Amino acid sequence: MTRGKKREREYSDASPESSDAAFADWATWQLIDPLLPTGGFAHSQGLESAAHAGLVKGGDERLKRRGDEEFGWDVLTFARECVANAASQSVPFVEAARRVFFSLRQVTTDGGISEHVYAYSVAEAAEAFVALDRRLASRLVGNAVAARASAATGAALLRAALVAFGKPTTRTTNDSSRDEDEDESSFFSEGLTEALRRAKGVVTRSEKERGTRLPGAHLAVVFGAVAGSAGFSAKHAARMFCYLTLRDTLSAATRLNLLGPLAAGAAMRRCAASANACAVEAVDACVRAADNEEAYSRTLSRGSSTQKNHAARRERAVLLAMTSRAASSAPLVDIVHAGHDALFARLFNS
Repeated sequence: MTRGKKREREYSDASPESSDAAFADWATWQLIDPLLPTGGFAHSQGLESAAHAGLVKGGDERLKRRGDEEFGWDVLTFARECVANAASQSVPFVEAARRVFFSLRQVTTDGGISEHVYAYSVAEAAEAFVALDRRLASRLVGNAVAARASAATGAALLRAALVAFGKPTTRTTNDSSRDEDEDESSFFSEGLTEALRRAKGVVTRSEKERGTRLPGAHLAVVFGAVAGSAGFSAKHAARMFCYLTLRDTLSAATRLNLLGPLAAGAAMRRCAASANACAVEAVDACVRAADNEEAYSRTLSRGSSTQKNHAARRERAVLLAMTSRAASSAPLVDIVHAGHDALFARLFNS
C-alpha cells in the first residue's frame, strides 16, 4: 500500500457506523463538559465536611497555625473512596437505566414496528425510570445531604439533556434557536425524548403529588437514561460516571485549598487506574446478575403459552437483580457527609 493510500485510509471516515460514532463522541464530550449546567460543581462529594471533621488532612487551619501534626486521609485517598462508593452504590442504577433506554433506542429506530408496540415501549421505559429512581431514593434515605445533592444534579442534567439532545418540537417561523440545515440525527429519537419527558413529569412533581417525601430525579438514574439514549456502552457509561465523581471531588479540593490546580491534575491521573477498575468491576457484576436472572426466568417460563407476557416481567426482574447489589462501600464518608448541614460556614451545598 502506497504512502498516499495509507494516509487516505488513516483520515477517512467511511465506516457505516461513523455517524453514530461521531454523535457518541460529541455527546460524551458535551456530557462531561462544565458548560452543561448540571450544578455538579456546587457539591463537594462530602469533602468539605470530611475536611472539617478531620477525616481529610488540611481542613483545620488551627493545626497549621500551631504547627501541630495533622492526621487523616490525604485527598487522593478520599477521592478513591468516593469513586469506589459511586461505583458500588450508583453504577448499578446507571447500568440499569442505560439498559432500559438503550433497548428503547433500538426499538424506536426500527421503522418496522407497529404504533402499539412503539407506544408500549415508550410507556414501559418511563415506568422503569420512575421505579429505578424511587428504588435509589430509598437507598439514599439515610443520608439526606447526599440524597438532596443527587436529586438536584439529576434534575438539572435531565432538564439540560432534554434541551440539548431532545427531539425538536414543531418548528415555527419565529424559532431562531434551530438552524435550517441542522442534522436531525444529532438528537434523541421522538420515542426517547417522549419517555424522558414523561419520566421527568413524574419524578420532578411536588412531594404531595408523588406521594413521598423522598426527592426524585436522582443523578445515577438520569445519567444512565441519557447514556442509553445516546447509545453508550455499559463500560463507557460507567467510566464517565466515575470520572465525573472524581473530577468534582478534585475540583472541590482545589477550591477548598486542599490541593493546588496542578496537583489536582496530577491526582486525577494517579486515580485513573483505580477509578477505571471500580467502573469495570461494577459493570461486570451487573452483567453477571442480569445473565443469571435471565437464565433463571427463561427456565421458569419455558413451555409457557404466554412467553411475550413474561418478557416484561423478566426485564423487571433483571433490573431488580442488577440494583439489588447496590450498597455503600464507604460508610465513614457517608457519616461525615451527612453532617454537612451542621457546619457553621459552608462553601458547597453538600
